[in-house]
Amino acid sequence: MANGTAEFGEKAKEIYKKYPSLVVYDILNIVGKALYEIKIDPNWGFKLSEDDGVIFFEIKSPTGPKLLSEQLLIAAFFKVMKIRVEEYFNNGTEITQINLKTDFKISVPQKHIFFEAGLKCGIEILSFDSIETC
Repeated sequence: MANGTAEFGEKAKEIYKKYPSLVVYDILNIVGKALYEIKIDPNWGFKLSEDDGVIFFEIKSPTGPKLLSEQLLIAAFFKVMKIRVEEYFNNGTEITQINLKTDFKISVPQKHIFFEAGLKCGIEILSFDSIETC
């Protein structure tokens, strides 16, 4: 999160070049797994910790170390995507429900994290589906 704002995609890649300890990636390989199941990448600029079954991402920010939960990071992504979709439609419609489709099978723990993250930003996930890719 740069300047307190979540950045994704190309913007996050640019931030990573200068400040790798501020950028979290590979999140979908981490969310919903126990710490012992996660393959740690030595190139990550962040660390992982676990408290009461919840994985936290430890990042170094300009204001000091921060612990960010799985739900918080997914909620930040949902919030940004929700804003983008609402701006795209530009008709005053508020997105409050979604059907989540991924190109991977979502585990029960992942579904729980995604569902809770959605609720944090006013989104109810109605269904979880995986789609086949070519």
